[in-house]
Amino acid sequence: MNINDAVFVVKNTQNKWGVVNIITNAIIVPFGKFQRIWGYDTHHALVCTGYENKRINRAIIDVRGNFVKNTEQYGIIYPFYGTGVEYILVTTKSTDKDAKGHAQAHYKLLSKENPVSVYWPNIEVTERPRDYINHYHPSYDKMDAYDGDYDALWNTD
Repeated sequence: MNINDAVFVVKNTQNKWGVVNIITNAIIVPFGKFQRIWGYDTHHALVCTGYENKRINRAIIDVRGNFVKNTEQYGIIYPFYGTGVEYILVTTKSTDKDAKGHAQAHYKLLSKENPVSVYWPNIEVTERPRDYINHYHPSYDKMDAYDGDYDALWNTD
């Protein structure tokens, strides 16, 4: 097993999220550093870095816990764990306004393998993830650790 394949998102008994390497038992991301961590997909994970005006600030981290991209660079980074697609959907931060004064964000696709690689999607076939429309979709809410998955709930005391 590759050492990078042994990195998992876990939730401890105090409902705090962290990242652990199960081979070395090293804590990669301390529990509670991020308010939420979605699972690793192609060696990258989405994390919640905080909330601002009812908006979730998100970032992408690698298997060492380092930031790769964050919402300072993109308006929205959509959940990508367990989606089965090879891209991460993001929207740009834009100062462009339409006739009604609404910000005109544009969609981009980032490679899951290397999120610094950007692709411009065909907007006619790109659909916003359902979690952004309905604020909940089971496939986007799937994580390495979740309530009811007893193997993933760790006691870190």
